[in-house]
Amino acid sequence: MEKNTRILAIETSGSTCGAALIDNSGLLGEYNLYGSNLHDRLLSENIRRLLGDLSFDVKDIDAVAVSAGPGSFTGLRIGAAVAKGLCFGDNPPLIAVPTLSALALAASQSYGKFEFYKILPVIPAYKDIIYYQEFDKAAKPKSEIQTGTISEFAVDSGNTLLCGPGAGLVSDDSSVEVLNTLSPAYIATLGMQMFREGKLTSTTDFTPHYVQEFEPKTNRKKLNI
Repeated sequence: MEKNTRILAIETSGSTCGAALIDNSGLLGEYNLYGSNLHDRLLSENIRRLLGDLSFDVKDIDAVAVSAGPGSFTGLRIGAAVAKGLCFGDNPPLIAVPTLSALALAASQSYGKFEFYKILPVIPAYKDIIYYQEFDKAAKPKSEIQTGTISEFAVDSGNTLLCGPGAGLVSDDSSVEVLNTLSPAYIATLGMQMFREGKLTSTTDFTPHYVQEFEPKTNRKKLNI
């Protein structure tokens, strides 16, 4: 019989201050709060309540999955600190989940019945700079993480599902602004997949992909996605 694996997930890359717990059967529970200046005060309490209400302890967890960015510097820093504390000595192991990949997974599972062939999660960075990455309809990456300016960004919204907190910045079509917040349940789901594939990260080496100041190149060529 396959061992029942439990993954605790943390999402703090944006406005969500959330924790989720998943096992082989699916999502067991999640707690989310939304707003600014919440993560440092309430993330640990969310985790404590989640585990306590489900009658689990940290020793019952097989791994901790944490949103690894890109995203808010402060939010990711707090999430990383809490995850490292839980995974001291790599016990349980740490899973660094790319935020854009989790957004693509959420879009794929939530909007898969619609007609599109690309998913494009977008996260705002510094001033008018954005982070984005292209995925296929099944949320498999088709490009590396990229940066660009909002003014240079062009997208065929008829064939591409835009998502993420930056979607509304790059398109005036309100129908594309979906999933502007990320649930920790998708960090957990992708974390479970990465755990099964052995994609673990040393707590000592882990550094989130913070949003940092980006100096755009002088080439004004449109970013045709």
